[in-house]
Amino acid sequence: MALKVRMTAKRQVTFPAAVCEALAVYPGDTLVLKEAHVEGKRVWLIEPQPETARPWLGSLRAYAEHKPSHDMESIRTAVARKRGGHT
Repeated sequence: MALKVRMTAKRQVTFPAAVCEALAVYPGDTLVLKEAHVEGKRVWLIEPQPETARPWLGSLRAYAEHKPSHDMESIRTAVARKRGGHT
């Protein structure tokens, strides 16, 4: 299957949703382009950039997901509860 993309005057392209889904890439992700030669033709490989270590700030994201409240008091209460302390 061949898909086409059109480059804008600013050298930007929009990839079809099927391509983004196949690559498992989302808005804000970085793609890596690598030059290669296949059967004597110059081609470019497109891959998602490997995920780097999460910054310390992002480490709380997993804790916060699916929690009903994210205010400081509820966070302190949850931490105290985990430590076995009283709220």
